[in-house]
Amino acid sequence: MHELSRHPGEQIVIGDDIVIEVLEISGSQVRLGVTAPKDVKVPRTAPLPWQGRSS
Repeated sequence: MHELSRHPGEQIVIGDDIVIEVLEISGSQVRLGVTAPKDVKVPRTAPLPWQGRSS
């Protein structure tokens, strides 16, 4: 796993056609925008209740 630090407005480019942009950081919440071809699935996942939150 790569851990990257980005600021709002900055992007991470994966391959030739996938871009992840940091849209907003508010407290502990981060909003990301993903630009990818329509044939690329971008599923959203969330921690399961039993996994808890790390602090």
